[in-house]
Amino acid sequence: MLSAREKVLVEGQHDWVKLWEVHRHVAEENLSASLSEVQRKTLELVRSLVTEGVAEIGDLRDQGARFEPWDSPLDESMKRLSARYVDRFRNLST
Repeated sequence: MLSAREKVLVEGQHDWVKLWEVHRHVAEENLSASLSEVQRKTLELVRSLVTEGVAEIGDLRDQGARFEPWDSPLDESMKRLSARYVDRFRNLST
């Protein structure tokens, strides 16, 4: 069975991976974890993948046809991502 990290890396070989997919893989790996714990682990996974240079944080443009990476420092990007992901979680998951 693949870990959440491995699943994200495999999926990322073919296309961009939505944050919601990363969340889902982390949640499946941590079935008894609270939402806040899953979110913390999701953000940790994203940070580690970006730090290792195997992932980028960004937005989709042109109805998802083009990926545009954020040009901010990692700490700033993680704060921005966390605000979208944690603070607006209900909007993302519906």
